[in-house]
Amino acid sequence: MRNPRLSLAAAAAIALTGLTASLPATAETAMSGTLQKIAVNEELRIGHRLGARPFSFQREDGSVVGYTIDLCREVAEEVKTAVNRPNLKVTYMPVTADERFERLLAGDIDILCGATTNTLARQEQMDFSSLTFVTGATLLTRRDTGINTVNDAHLRRVGILPGTTTETALKQVAKRTGIAPDMVPVGNHAEALEMLVGGKIDAYASDRTILIGLARDSADAGMLSLARGLFSHEPYALALRPNDHGFRNVVNRALSKVYSTPKITEIYGTWFGAMGARPSELLRSLYVLQTFPEE
Repeated sequence: MRNPRLSLAAAAAIALTGLTASLPATAETAMSGTLQKIAVNEELRIGHRLGARPFSFQREDGSVVGYTIDLCREVAEEVKTAVNRPNLKVTYMPVTADERFERLLAGDIDILCGATTNTLARQEQMDFSSLTFVTGATLLTRRDTGINTVNDAHLRRVGILPGTTTETALKQVAKRTGIAPDMVPVGNHAEALEMLVGGKIDAYASDRTILIGLARDSADAGMLSLARGLFSHEPYALALRPNDHGFRNVVNRALSKVYSTPKITEIYGTWFGAMGARPSELLRSLYVLQTFPEE
């Protein structure tokens, strides 16, 4: 009579052998976590914001585009090589500011591509790639308000996207200066712009680069103005699940490659050139410092 335990063990060994054989030989020992999930499902799921122009947004034809999306396309190509899946399916999944981290940690998406600030508090919950951009928060106002800085006494109502680093920074400014405007929660950047133009808020607080994109594309651009100075430091990165060094290394390898070639200049020019902007010395330094040798 055959030993049932032995039969089960043999079946398990055969199944495991089949799975290992389907993976690239160079990655057999390193394949785990997100990379293994991607290889088995033959799909990379990229989480993105719909209205974080020019970093991540959706055009009228439904295509997902932006500065960070272009970087994530480079990541996708590197992932295809790492898991030996040249025809890997890449799926773009929209996420909101409120749910983005929950969906990443739950495994609904594999990487978060948008305008995400890398903070020490967030590092306690998740990992981040090398930095992708650096900016800071300021205010978008109407010219008729006369508001020029975040400390302006005329600032009564300021729109804010809840759960963002901008909200935290603005509260710190209010505590430090004693000027505490009403913080009006908004659902997204488009809603905030509509409220600002309609006079429901005096200003909208967000990252300067995003505000430039909002103002530039607005039909009411002539009535809008950016406040002077920044009240926060916002280093952007791609958010990843924690304790997954294999996937993180693949992501960072892709970024390192693009930062070391003229392609990063092309990507920057595509999304910021129309604004008349050029990479700051700080951003150029970021690209150099986030480029690493292979060996």
